[in-house]
Amino acid sequence: MDRPNIVMIMADDMGAWAMGCAQNKDVITPNIDALAEDGVLFENFFCASPVCSPARASVLTGTMPSVHGVHDWISRGNLPGQQFNGKTMPEVEYIGHLTAYTELLAESGYECALSGKWQLGSSLKPQKGFSRWFTIGQGGCNYFSPDVVEDGKLTVRKEYVTDLITRDAVKNIRELSQGDKPFYLSVHYTAPHCPWDRKNHKERIWKMYRNCRYSSTPACGRLHPLLTNEPRMFSPLQRKNRLRGYYSAMTGMDEGIGEITAALKDAGIYDNTVVIFTSDNGMSMGHHGVFGKGNATYPQNMYDSAVKVPFIISGNTLGLKKGTHCTGLYSHCDIMPTLIDMLSLPADRVKQRLPGKSFAPLLRGEGEEESKSVVVTGEYGMSEMIRTERYKLVVREGSFDEFYDLLHDP
Repeated sequence: MDRPNIVMIMADDMGAWAMGCAQNKDVITPNIDALAEDGVLFENFFCASPVCSPARASVLTGTMPSVHGVHDWISRGNLPGQQFNGKTMPEVEYIGHLTAYTELLAESGYECALSGKWQLGSSLKPQKGFSRWFTIGQGGCNYFSPDVVEDGKLTVRKEYVTDLITRDAVKNIRELSQGDKPFYLSVHYTAPHCPWDRKNHKERIWKMYRNCRYSSTPACGRLHPLLTNEPRMFSPLQRKNRLRGYYSAMTGMDEGIGEITAALKDAGIYDNTVVIFTSDNGMSMGHHGVFGKGNATYPQNMYDSAVKVPFIISGNTLGLKKGTHCTGLYSHCDIMPTLIDMLSLPADRVKQRLPGKSFAPLLRGEGEEESKSVVVTGEYGMSEMIRTERYKLVVREGSFDEFYDLLHDP
């Protein structure tokens, strides 16, 4: 294969259920759906940890949190001068000791650009093979007042953060498409992460959900008994407003994805670009009586709605059978081995052992899907999960374990 360009689009806190191509009749995601129609939708793709920073570290390094050492979302060490326990904390490169696949891409002649969220430390400077760097200072932010890092400077912008990320991504596509190198572009949206209140989203999009029935998620009134920061009862109006904000953020991101796809086509490089769409972790929005991800409960939950993520790969250069659905079990730890295999990257340069397995042969049409005994693991806090097609086991240090036969108790 000629070396294609790679565009990796990553949502934040998006459940695999939250898109039209996943049979959700409420959310408006025509551009994500178009990617699925033009490629392969993986129905059983899992994150390595149901919270942002550990999951993102696992995507980049192909390892589990117990190896890369990032065990929860990162609130300190992203910017200089931050305080922790009364002391000034230096900037920290939390995955600096491991090899990221972006470093392998850079060594192999790719130009690597980041547009959007990082939240793995040292936000002011490019790292892990990236030469272009537009990110969020802290990680999370309000939609209309994001703290943005550009050219090594931190500023607060009074624009919708989804649009800022899209604009930088489109700029990168236009400029990099003029060069003589293949490029890799990470587009890391903060959507559809909270806040979900009306003032944080575009009124035009908010109104698109005026008559939504919100029938694609459970209409729960009584919430999970182990919630961390929720009341024990939830009104129908509260539920609808949360979903309305969540879906508004989704649709805003989807419009940005449409602009990115259009930019690739306008530059004449769409047919030589692999587009990947995923999320850092899943999200429950009423599922199991939970509004949140793994840390919405204590001990941390490992519900499929929290650990299963969307994963779509599209690209004419791959020769994919378009519009197909893959039902095998895969995880974020498989992305790095797949890219190494697909692009002939220097695997001998990787410092750490990679537990994942390449699914490039599946994309090339060289083999069947993985066997039914594929194991997917997930880690967060005291909770560890292992899952096959039929069974799920959650083991916890110092607390209760869970075992499910998913055939009889989904």
